[in-house]
Amino acid sequence: MKSKRILALLLTVVLALGCMAACRTKPGENAFVIEYGGKTVNIKASLYMCFVMRADQEFQSKAEAKAKKDSKKYDNYTELKYDGKDYETWTSNKAEELAKKYVFVEVQYDKMGETVSNEVVSYFEQQGLKSYWETYLYEKNGVSYNTFKDFIINTQYKEEIVYDYYIEEPEEEEETTTVATTAPTTKKGETTTTVETTTAKKVDSKLKKLAGTLRPADSKITKCLKDNFCAVDVISIDVSSAADSTKKTYEESLKDYQKQLKKGTDFATVYSSYQSTYSSDSDSSSSSSNDYETVLLSKTANKALNDSDEASENYDAINKLKAGETKIIKGDSSYYLYYKQDILKDKNSSGTALKEYYNESAIKVLTKDIYNKNILEKAYKEMKIDKNTSAINYYSADKIKFTTATTTKTSAS
Repeated sequence: MKSKRILALLLTVVLALGCMAACRTKPGENAFVIEYGGKTVNIKASLYMCFVMRADQEFQSKAEAKAKKDSKKYDNYTELKYDGKDYETWTSNKAEELAKKYVFVEVQYDKMGETVSNEVVSYFEQQGLKSYWETYLYEKNGVSYNTFKDFIINTQYKEEIVYDYYIEEPEEEEETTTVATTAPTTKKGETTTTVETTTAKKVDSKLKKLAGTLRPADSKITKCLKDNFCAVDVISIDVSSAADSTKKTYEESLKDYQKQLKKGTDFATVYSSYQSTYSSDSDSSSSSSNDYETVLLSKTANKALNDSDEASENYDAINKLKAGETKIIKGDSSYYLYYKQDILKDKNSSGTALKEYYNESAIKVLTKDIYNKNILEKAYKEMKIDKNTSAINYYSADKIKFTTATTTKTSAS
């Protein structure tokens, strides 16, 4: 079931939301009223705060990356420009775009006949959704828990489900409804019986014709994987606080693992040996398990997958290797041993073909621009938007108050 697969990708943005604007107006006041697809969606001021914060963080990430690339010095990222726009202009435009995207997702998700299951809500809650809401001052700043939950479920769950609808042929899913009925008995009174009825999902007729229409041909997916990605198994050792002599020992260990791989020892065996020696010192996320995860390094794919203009670290160096070859790279904070896999032929540690496991990454590279232009931008033009300028200005990004200081002098160096 697609929704279960999507759950594996959830909460990637929740972890990044570490601050929130101070409460400055009535959170129940509308910032936008948007009509789209025969429906009217109210964007409350408290929900709009979430979009402003998302825009602020995206601006900071992109503007600081550009400043670093241009060797530009600055005291605070709000002084910078991105795409030729100052901080206030860029974040205001982005927050409005995010509001429109939120509406698009809500309307399309409903037209797909989908509903958010208790399983999905439970997943978010188990991942500490309420803790994030409390820790990062959403409650104190006028954002109710339900508003925050709606924001996260829309942007981290529904959004992927809607995108997938245009990429994948829809599965023939049915909805089961439990109905309580009463029937007379031979004794005084009535008894309640439970009846389950199964019905097909009611999908909007116009939307139904668009299902799977953006999916690329398999040949294009294969070519994209080959041209844009490297699949590698990695051993990494944290050297950030190590003395030079210790670093030398770490490097010798990696060279020994490298020799074993060249002699034909399988990676799982080498990785297990590495874990038994360095599990407490390693920065590997799999250090507590004998399993390892094949890492996907990307070229220009990063722009589609992560909104970053930069290639994955060490991509160029690893791309030159042939499948089965190894390379040791010494970074400032970690030393790495890379073992290159054939992304079109090899399998990961769980036995799944890498091509099958990572084809969604290639699909996103091939379809993101098309989806944005042909689906999202088209939908935005069809929307009728009523703006509450007072509320919007009240929650402009320049008035955000953070839980931690953001005015520390910073430079690109």
